[in-house]
Parts: sequence; C-alpha cells; structure tokens
Amino acid sequence: MMMRSSMNQTGSPAPPACRASPQIDLDRPISRFPFRMNRRAEEESPIMTTSDPREDTGSSPDDAAGPDLSSPRVQALLDRYWHRNLRWMGVLLCVWLVVGLGCGILFADVLNQFRLFGYPLGFWFAQQGSIMTFVVLILIYCLVMNRLDAQHHRDLQRLKKESR
Repeated sequence: MMMRSSMNQTGSPAPPACRASPQIDLDRPISRFPFRMNRRAEEESPIMTTSDPREDTGSSPDDAAGPDLSSPRVQALLDRYWHRNLRWMGVLLCVWLVVGLGCGILFADVLNQFRLFGYPLGFWFAQQGSIMTFVVLILIYCLVMNRLDAQHHRDLQRLKKESR
C-alpha cells in the first residue's frame, strides 16, 4: 500500500483538503446571480440595472419618498394596519382550529350521524374538510389582505397629502 506524501512540491506541508480555501477576487463585482449570463442579457435585465427607477417615470424624488415613519400619525396608521392583520389571522386560525380539531376529532362522533358523499361527516372533515377549509381560508386571507393593503395605502397617501 502506497502512502500519500503530506509534502507539496515546494517541500512545505500540504494543507488538508478540507481546509483548502477558494481564491476570492475582491476586486470583481458581486453578481446577483450564481451563474454568469451573457452580456446582452445582463444589459437588458431589469434586475441587474443600477439606474434609479424614478428616472423612467419622470417623478421627483419627493414624490417617491414615503411618509415620515417617526410621525405619530404614521405610527398610528401602521399600528392599526398591524392590529387588523393580526385580528384577521386570529379569526381565520380559530376557524381552522374549529374545523380541523373540532369537527375532525372532538365532535366526530356527533357528526358521524350524518353522511356526506356516502362517508360519515366526522370522517370527511378529518380527511378532507380541514384541508379544503384551509385552502379556502388562504383565499379569504389573500382577498382580505389585498383590501386591507389598498386601504392602508390610501390612508398613507391621504396623510402624505395632508402633510404637504
């Protein structure tokens, strides 16, 4: 059996393979992509652009700047938005808990007296009803949050106009 030498060609000990560090070129710009795109794709890619998007719209930097986050009125709007978001999440999670745990496990004996598509209702809730309810609750959450986000955006815009 031939032993591998721990010395490299210069006579100094070779570092273990696990400690070998890759050569990093600190002068090279860091790419956002782990792979190299061709030049044309890099020039046309909107992700790789470094220009300010406000230049394309013709708006001034004052228009793009958001409201002052240290303002008590803005903080009140943000708090109201967050509390509404938490309230909706809590209500929807409680509905899911009642349907998934309550109808599928706790009240299954009572619900099994009824049939849905030929199966006992408690069994149906345990197998499919809670999953279908969860999907419907996700849809409801998305719709509610879209409406809540739009309302919050309108409130911030109104506050921004009032502060001018």
